[in-house]
Amino acid sequence: MPDPSAVPAHTVAIAAIVVNWHDWPKTLAAVASLTTSEPEAADGRRVGVAVQAVVVDNESTPPVPDLPPGVELLCCPTNLGYAGGNNAGIRHVLARDPAPDAIAIINNDAVVAPDMLAELATYLEQHPDVGAVAPVLREPDGRHASSGGSWGLWRLGRYGEAPTGPRRVDFAIGAALLVPRTVMEAVGGFDERFFHYGEDLDFCLRLAASGYGVVVVPTAQAVHAGHNALAGRQDQLAYYVVRNAWLFAKKHGPRAPIGWAQVAAHLVPVRSWIRRRPTTAAAAWRGWWDGLRGIHGQVDIGRRRD
Repeated sequence: MPDPSAVPAHTVAIAAIVVNWHDWPKTLAAVASLTTSEPEAADGRRVGVAVQAVVVDNESTPPVPDLPPGVELLCCPTNLGYAGGNNAGIRHVLARDPAPDAIAIINNDAVVAPDMLAELATYLEQHPDVGAVAPVLREPDGRHASSGGSWGLWRLGRYGEAPTGPRRVDFAIGAALLVPRTVMEAVGGFDERFFHYGEDLDFCLRLAASGYGVVVVPTAQAVHAGHNALAGRQDQLAYYVVRNAWLFAKKHGPRAPIGWAQVAAHLVPVRSWIRRRPTTAAAAWRGWWDGLRGIHGQVDIGRRRD
């Protein structure tokens, strides 16, 4: 491992993208945490960061609240989904002159620790073979929420506790990621066919296929409320979970965790029937059928699509 003291002192310019969809209170809290980011990593490891937040407002409708000074707003007239909204922000910041050194993807229901981005940027500077770094995610009450996981033949294995040191993982949750600009340009953003759910897993698998590692850095922390944008629409969420599982498996073939796709595609509908949620089960079965047919992108299950 490189000597941390050998890392030159300089400032890493970071563009932090936050996608909002009719949830300004959470988005404003996420942005506030980014605007108070500390400029340097702890423990004398002097890689500084200069952070600018960019809010992408999906399906933007007035009124838009006042944002903190320096925060940029992109208004999208339609809902581009998690993948499309982030990609709009990515394209916007990459077109800048100069472009940022790294791009942070931050969920609007995540609140980052003041030193999170500096810790992640420092690790990236020391490990040029790494394509994305993520913090340990905590529940609002402080419990461990996520520190990535590994692919399995029959399932996705999520780590049940935080690592004691940096840990290479097969995937990290897209609630908080930091990606070097050069990597983002080489690999591309999120696959917009997923629209919502699973695009972060796909992104991590594409990083691995391009020779880049994904690492969770425990000195970097964020609180993730885990309130999915579709938390109040369980039927719609079930549809995307099942349909995108098939999209994931079809796209990646033998490299995909096929077992996860099969479990999601078959057990979600069955579980919904057992729990006496017939509309959720029907949405999941529709996702199963649409996945087989290759339908992708946004689908409102309130509207029939044949």
